[in-house]
Amino acid sequence: MTSTYGSVSPTTGVTTSGTNAGVASTSFQPTNVVANGATTVTAQLGTGPISSIASSVNTVASTPVKATFYYSATAFPSSATQYISTNSAPPNGGHGPNDADVASSTLSIAATDKFGNPIALGSVTGLTISVSTTAAQGVFCSTCTASTNKTTITLAGGDISALGVVTDSYYQLGAYKSTDVLTGTMSGTFNSAAFTVSGSSGALVTSTFAATSPVPTEFTGDCTSCAAGSTVGLHGVPSVLQRGVPIIFFLDTATSTQVNGDGTMVVSTTTGTNGSAIASITLDTGAGATLKYLTQLGDVSQVSGHLANSTDIVTAITTIAGPAASLRLKTFFNSALTLPTTHAVNGSQLYVDITLADKYGNPTTNSFNYQIQIALSGSGSFSATNVYISSGCSDTAGVTSVCASAFGPILWTAPNTFGAQTLSAKSTFPTATDTVTLVSATPTFAVTSPAPLSGVIYAGSTAVTFQGQANASLGYPSTTTIASVGYKMDSGHWQSVTVTPANKLTWVVSVFMTAGLHTITFNATDSVGNTVVSQTFTVLVDATAPDVNFVTVNNANISSPATLSANLVDTMGDVNASSVSAVATNLDTATTKTLTASVTGTNNPGHSVTYGVTLSGLTTGNWSVALSASDLAGNSNSSTITVHVTVPFAQSFAVVGTPAASTLGQFAGITASYTNLNPTSQNVVIFAVFKNSQGQTMGIGTGSATFGAGATQSVFIADPVGLASGTYSVSIFVFTTGNLPVSVSTTISVTV
Repeated sequence: MTSTYGSVSPTTGVTTSGTNAGVASTSFQPTNVVANGATTVTAQLGTGPISSIASSVNTVASTPVKATFYYSATAFPSSATQYISTNSAPPNGGHGPNDADVASSTLSIAATDKFGNPIALGSVTGLTISVSTTAAQGVFCSTCTASTNKTTITLAGGDISALGVVTDSYYQLGAYKSTDVLTGTMSGTFNSAAFTVSGSSGALVTSTFAATSPVPTEFTGDCTSCAAGSTVGLHGVPSVLQRGVPIIFFLDTATSTQVNGDGTMVVSTTTGTNGSAIASITLDTGAGATLKYLTQLGDVSQVSGHLANSTDIVTAITTIAGPAASLRLKTFFNSALTLPTTHAVNGSQLYVDITLADKYGNPTTNSFNYQIQIALSGSGSFSATNVYISSGCSDTAGVTSVCASAFGPILWTAPNTFGAQTLSAKSTFPTATDTVTLVSATPTFAVTSPAPLSGVIYAGSTAVTFQGQANASLGYPSTTTIASVGYKMDSGHWQSVTVTPANKLTWVVSVFMTAGLHTITFNATDSVGNTVVSQTFTVLVDATAPDVNFVTVNNANISSPATLSANLVDTMGDVNASSVSAVATNLDTATTKTLTASVTGTNNPGHSVTYGVTLSGLTTGNWSVALSASDLAGNSNSSTITVHVTVPFAQSFAVVGTPAASTLGQFAGITASYTNLNPTSQNVVIFAVFKNSQGQTMGIGTGSATFGAGATQSVFIADPVGLASGTYSVSIFVFTTGNLPVSVSTTISVTV
């Protein structure tokens, strides 16, 4: 059986047998989808031909089992969470002002059978629907009055159109994130079957009504010039008043200085019962800071997310100084009090000013109708020790805010000592102090390059460039400069260096020096006449590389182990011993190796010195050896010779380390290591001759191995069989399998 309208059951052939009347019958289940269509039935009698017949099966919806409630002006969507962002007051008053509703202002109702087929509500007789708001945050009404608002509506069949659209409107509380769910029942008769079903809507959530973020506003009572440390309000009113909407206030960093005392740049709050948002911040401790701010509002279509920033507040809030809370004591280089300092030349004269300040350190005015009396103390001497800040003034000198009745600048003569000095100002406010460090008037001076090595500056050229730093004393204002820099070489006269005067400067000078030892001294003078003289530096000018000469003759034949000799002659006695190196290249294989170089001789700058060099580490073969050396001034030289290294055949196996007693598995014996110095591979036997304390031979142990050219390896030599326990003197030596000796004897003591 087949169908073009979905699955049928069964889908395979059914075998049946006829009754006595000769009639066979069966049954099948049609598709679950409501539709009309042709169903083809085929039959076969025995093995005879197959015949078929087509008939139409009319499938209709079954009894309703589910009811669903939606808010939509078009086709019914799935029962998902709905965000209600349209606001309206129910007509003729009622539930509350600025409530939430949906664009269609209608509730749509649907019912389905157990297969999901929709039920035509117009086909239901005796239809009755009851819908309730579960959280009591919404109401239904058509023409609303205080008495007609309903949290439950019951609708008879005559109140519902064939499409299931209820004409009663639904209104929900306008507070942000108010949530309700509609539940209800539906009953009636469908296809002669009575039914009662229930269902619910998705969550209905009130979103934001405003389409843009609110423009910040200033309310009556806020200040535009506010004392440091005070709290000021931030205000934002959405275009549609709504309670509980999140509002975020951002400080406008493009137009504001830092005004939040705790450093917070973002303040979050929600709109209150009146639908507006108010937050607060503490103004920055620095007077003169300005504040402008922006706002952000929760998104219209989603509960999460935000709208774009608002425009800025029109009038900025400015921080001003608060009430007097403390004194501030400060020392200056000048009577105009424009050059503050924490350092001074010992014995110099400076000026002191005492300022009245709020608790954040902002200068503020003496608002009392009397003078604030102050007792000034400290080392050195003052032009006055009993001073005051006049009423209407901010400081003793009358500079912070111009004040005709001010006491005036106070002169302080520092003591003729060095180190930190503390000045104190005592009054009815907490005692104020200031610390001034007394320093020398002499400028500071340093030569930064070239750097001396063990007390000597080495130069590889007769034109020597020196560089350094010269600074005026910290005890002077920054207007004091280094006016000149000079130098004196050997016993000559002082020479000037061209510099651009500055409080701190880097100087550079190139000096011509002949080869050999010299001395040089530098000085610097500031604009007030103080001069500093540097230490005297020793300079060795050496532009000549050391001579490198091999004592070993070229093409020499040398027995292994080979050592080469060379001399270095340096006319200025400044060889850099760590630079002396030698590299040997095998002329047959092109391999290279670094030799060990030992240098003898002591540097004597300015005098000729001959150094001895010994090179070791050459093995047998034909070698080209390159020796190089540099002096401390950077001059380099090198020399190369060719040598041929051989070894007597009888000594061509060199023992490595000291042979020692060992075991191999269950056997006791001796392990010895050798290096084959021959240029060819050798098959050898290693003998170990055991002798007692009387020198008698008590046994001989042997081991054998094949050594490649230049190879090093270890060989195990088993103790002689039947050797009695005791201590023996063992002589170890190597022979070729052709019975030729190739090593000297090595003797060790072994206890068996």
